Amino acid sequence: MNRDMRIALGSLAVAMMAACGEPLDPPHIAERDVTANQQGGSALAIVRPQEEWFHAIAVEVPSFAGFHFDRGDLVVAVTDLADSLRAFAAVAKYGPSGQGTAHRGLGRTGRVRALRATWSFLELVRWRDSVFPELMELEDVEYLDLDEQGNRVLVGVGNPAATSTVLAVARRRSVPIAAVGVDTTTPMRLQVDLSDRVRPLMGGLEVNEQTSGCTLGFITMRAGAPGFVTNSHCTRSFWSLDGVRFLQGQNAATDSAGVEIVDPRGWACGAFNNKLCRYSDAALIGRVVQNSFATVAQPEFLDLDGAPFSTTIDPNSPTFQVASNAGHATWGDVLDKVGQTTGWTRGSVRGTCVDTRNGMDRVRILCQDMVNYASDSGDSGSPVFVFQGAVIRAHGINWGARQRWLGGFVAAVSPMVNMTLELGAFSVAPSP
Repeated sequence: MNRDMRIALGSLAVAMMAACGEPLDPPHIAERDVTANQQGGSALAIVRPQEEWFHAIAVEVPSFAGFHFDRGDLVVAVTDLADSLRAFAAVAKYGPSGQGTAHRGLGRTGRVRALRATWSFLELVRWRDSVFPELMELEDVEYLDLDEQGNRVLVGVGNPAATSTVLAVARRRSVPIAAVGVDTTTPMRLQVDLSDRVRPLMGGLEVNEQTSGCTLGFITMRAGAPGFVTNSHCTRSFWSLDGVRFLQGQNAATDSAGVEIVDPRGWACGAFNNKLCRYSDAALIGRVVQNSFATVAQPEFLDLDGAPFSTTIDPNSPTFQVASNAGHATWGDVLDKVGQTTGWTRGSVRGTCVDTRNGMDRVRILCQDMVNYASDSGDSGSPVFVFQGAVIRAHGINWGARQRWLGGFVAAVSPMVNMTLELGAFSVAPSP
């Protein structure tokens, strides 16, 4: 059984808490030597956009197994508790004290705990990546996750009968069965369905391409030109540039909001290269009309219990101000979203860098965050952010929901780092 060890860290703890035509090749993320804690020779691995900081820590502390938040405490897992202080220092160097700073605040205690884990992060990475090609071919496999909170490779299946097949793949790839968890889940449901005409444009409003309604994510600035991000599945052709025109309002003659200008195709993936992969469900819309950069519409109240929702903009405080990007999320972080259907809701991160189906047979969206806030049809594209009172910090955009994830509801989020990787550099907040 894992053993908790509480350690007082003083200033270190404070610092840590203060982060479809021809398929294309995958975008280059990074390559890093991840041979630490491996035997039998050297290997270079592609580092996923949200796992860069975990890799950096693991190179310095090979027994590092991940970190997450639990009841406000930052929990750092290691396979050898003798490495706890080294792991704390490495997390302070690379983790929440850096890119994760924007995620601090809501419910944070400032305490840091060590937790003994069975498997190291680098072991779990190697095992997850080894089963990825085969599992992505199985129709009953809904998602694949390196579960840093559960210290395992977690596989979501739509049919419990697929469990034996998943475990057989793990055995063929020499993955310890004890390191694999199987969750019976439900298919991802895209959420296509603040609907009044509003000018200037801002995040959280309804936008549509005259056939389906979604939510405007964040107003963007790219090379001096304004735009906005929303989901690719809200356009007419998923992961394909079709130049569709979006409306904000219902009058096609007067309510134009912008035109799709970037929506990359996926790249071939899977054991037989017959699937399409990308790191986001996102498209960039340009030629945008009057807009309010770095703002998101603020509903009258935050809904915390699922009903009722408010989609009425607060007349006394009509907008949130976007101060910066939030950086990577950690398991247990608190994130908010504003959507045209369910308004302003809040939840906790329950999965990071998850590979998942999106309800389309060939499509796999990689390295997504799963958050348990309320959302529904029409909330696709919703801005997802860290709420810090006077300001918010942009984390990503909502794109779908799964009714059952380890027994509870989760929504899927494409993080900002993934979107800028695929759509090109853009900003959603003023320069510091």
